[in-house]
Amino acid sequence: MISMAETATKSEMLARAECLFHSLLESSTTVIVRNEIQISAEELAQRAIALSDQLRPLRGRRVALLSPRIDHVIIALAAGEMAQCSIVLYRESKLPERLVELWNIAATIGTALDVQPLKSTAPVDSSPYICIPTSGTTGDPKLVRQTMPALLGRIRRDESSRARPRWLFTYHPATFGGLQVILTALSNSAALVSSSNTSISSLCDAALKHRITHVSGTPTFWRAFVSALGVQAEELRLEQITLGGEIADESVLQLLRITFPSARIRHIYASTEAGALFSVRDGRAGFPAEWLKTGVDGVQLRICNNILQVSSPRAMLGYAASARAVMSDDVWLITGDSVEQVGDRVYFRGRQDSILNVGGAKVNPEEVEHLILCMPEVSDAHVYGVANALTGVVLAADIVLQPGQQDAELRPVINSRLRSSLDAYKVPRIVKFVSALTLSAGGKKQKKQ
Repeated sequence: MISMAETATKSEMLARAECLFHSLLESSTTVIVRNEIQISAEELAQRAIALSDQLRPLRGRRVALLSPRIDHVIIALAAGEMAQCSIVLYRESKLPERLVELWNIAATIGTALDVQPLKSTAPVDSSPYICIPTSGTTGDPKLVRQTMPALLGRIRRDESSRARPRWLFTYHPATFGGLQVILTALSNSAALVSSSNTSISSLCDAALKHRITHVSGTPTFWRAFVSALGVQAEELRLEQITLGGEIADESVLQLLRITFPSARIRHIYASTEAGALFSVRDGRAGFPAEWLKTGVDGVQLRICNNILQVSSPRAMLGYAASARAVMSDDVWLITGDSVEQVGDRVYFRGRQDSILNVGGAKVNPEEVEHLILCMPEVSDAHVYGVANALTGVVLAADIVLQPGQQDAELRPVINSRLRSSLDAYKVPRIVKFVSALTLSAGGKKQKKQ
């Protein structure tokens, strides 16, 4: 029997196209997997049709993709739209049984794009959604429901590029940040370059080899990337630099301005629940306080009890299971990000759920981290809490030094600087000098318990 994937012409595929699939067919996107294998948009489309044939009996149900490859994410999302089933982007190769039950997963898609039914369930989604799990740092991850139009809501075609854009892929494709890069590349017919080895050195090699023009990553990624490139940074002709996922402070913005003087630099504020909200393009940390009155990109902003709240047309539809979104009312989403207005600017100060209790005193680890990052000898740092019998928690710091710096010489210097600027209980009691920080799947500093 000959499948549709073997016989469909481009016109036939366009007739069956949905939102993402239509964009895929009209683009000339190339996905470069493992730095060498090139997959064209047309091949992606053909494989999406083949997968949609397998998914069609699962209309209205949720199917979990267990493959970490960019091309598989594109294929699965397009196939899900055609087959009218929701795709769950899971970040591991095996889905725990408790999550199968909690999320009502009817089947999985493996690394060979094979569909494995799990159980017979009634349809749970009247329309196809993209379902993205939260990080799950405080328990089982929650499943966020998003629509493709909402995910595409802030993506624009970039007319300023002198040639076809070449994006370096630095995120896990099953994260919100990774998905935004994939959709941006598709919308701009860009080449997407990924590496099976996601180490910083491998990403540097891929960037240099493929003459990358666009890169999006977390501030933690950028600090490590610039340090690893060293003098080879001069060989990269970056046109656009995007930061997201963590606070983009002045130190990392200044580092990027100096290293890549011809690149456009912007930092994006987004989250899995809130969606893509806005980008800041003026080169400064934080965002204009004026936006609290005028809004930006269709998003309304306000500060309540020092926490940013947002109302956005691109926010999630809700959680797929029983957990409810943290809403202040029917419109406003509580982001959990602590902010402070200083003059004409609003600055991010850290996550509300990151505040630590040190001997009865509240400590914001991001405040301490910021001071360490401002030291010229430091490349990156992560400040976190460690259990202590006397105070409950003490602060610890993992510090990555700039090349050539000696930890034995700097340990007392860093300690002295912090003591001159902070109350004693805010100074880290445990300091470790490390070669690199441990990152989460989203490229952020890995939370430690």
